[in-house]
Amino acid sequence: MAGALFIPWPKPGGGFVLHCRQGGGCFAGEDPVEVYKSDEPVNNRLAGLPGHFSYFTKYGKGLRGKSGEPRTTGSIAYELAMTACGVMQYAVFGAPRMWDMAAGALAVMEAGGTVMTRSPKEKGWHVMESFVPTWQEKPPTLKELRRWVAPLVVGNNKVAPLLAANLRSRFHPMAKVRRITRRFHWPKKKQQKES
Repeated sequence: MAGALFIPWPKPGGGFVLHCRQGGGCFAGEDPVEVYKSDEPVNNRLAGLPGHFSYFTKYGKGLRGKSGEPRTTGSIAYELAMTACGVMQYAVFGAPRMWDMAAGALAVMEAGGTVMTRSPKEKGWHVMESFVPTWQEKPPTLKELRRWVAPLVVGNNKVAPLLAANLRSRFHPMAKVRRITRRFHWPKKKQQKES
């Protein structure tokens, strides 16, 4: 597996190509890159977060006051690349599609980082080793691959697991009520009389 991303950057040529291959490392042009190294998030370092993050998510006790400087660029691939290069110390993504994150996730791993995910049916986070862990038993269809979506937490080998263990959902009672009542208020289709 290999990946490449063009990253806009203030330098001659307007940017650089971040490229990697499984087992071969990650490079910005010719220079090797690595994720930011620390035992926990650092307050004065950048962190990539979705725009809606603080509405739906909060940090657990283990991370309060240590979340870093939040940034939202609007590009999943760009934030993954910035994490691989050590510009961002970590990034969180709510529901990226495979085509948004495949090259960037590989770049983070090849830069010495960790990519963590969880399936909609699971509450716990685990290290992502494959898009489809059951590939050998039952290869997915193209339709299933197109539908692939999962939350991600990326960072170095210490920060990503710490972050994943300390993310908590915010409880919004009215949002839950709206979701439940939506099922009962769909307009019913009028049956047409046969002529």
